[in-house]
Amino acid sequence: MTTPRSVTVMGERVTPLTPEAWLEAVAAAVAAGERRVFVSQNMHGMAVIKRDAVMRSLHERAHVVRVDGMPLVWIARAAGRPVRRAERSGFMDLMGPLMARAASDGWRVYVLAGKPGVAERAAQLLRDQHDGLRIATDDGYFDIAPDSGDARERIERMRAFDPHVVLVGLGMPRQERFVHDHEAALPSTAILTCGAAFDYVAGAVPMCPRWLSAIGLEWAYRLAAEPRRLARRYLIEPLVLLPHALRDVARRGRDEPGGDDAQA
Repeated sequence: MTTPRSVTVMGERVTPLTPEAWLEAVAAAVAAGERRVFVSQNMHGMAVIKRDAVMRSLHERAHVVRVDGMPLVWIARAAGRPVRRAERSGFMDLMGPLMARAASDGWRVYVLAGKPGVAERAAQLLRDQHDGLRIATDDGYFDIAPDSGDARERIERMRAFDPHVVLVGLGMPRQERFVHDHEAALPSTAILTCGAAFDYVAGAVPMCPRWLSAIGLEWAYRLAAEPRRLARRYLIEPLVLLPHALRDVARRGRDEPGGDDAQA
């Protein structure tokens, strides 16, 4: 198994991939029949991972840590890291190509996400858009603890569906904790964390226009839509991360211990 090239940004690993390369990495996991975990990283994730050892553990061994957030690209470039704008993508940028590939290649997709009924509503919309798409859903409102009967039942239903792709959208870091704690029981295929993607597809949460996301202003749209819930994420957490970003920039041109661009 070849692990895609990774770099470090603010001390954490990310995997710069274009959407096309990301999708090919998913296809390679499906073809190999190996359990490969695909996670994402953005500024909120950077703040969480600094204090959450479980999330860091999962990110350290994940096959791909997708760059999800233009600020990471800006910081990486300011620090001399080889990360291009084209190598950043939100999950909603990937949803259409992923579902089209699943429909064309006959992949079965299993979704664990959202409030009861939300993921299924989104799945029906996706079936309408992609003829032949085979997708099953379960809600994300359950006890994710390692000894949880609810979690065990959902994993049993997941495995019975025999999926080629598993999407886990429980919010960060809950989805990472679920994958970390239950990884050995999950199907041996591509396991993707997807945040609120199915809430967006179902219309349960307003989705940022993709042009705003492309220029790095998705945070402003989301803050305006949910100021009470997201004020800390978008106004306080970046200040907490500022010393880490400045340290990266100050080290520009110098390799970090272990090397920024090592390939596994």
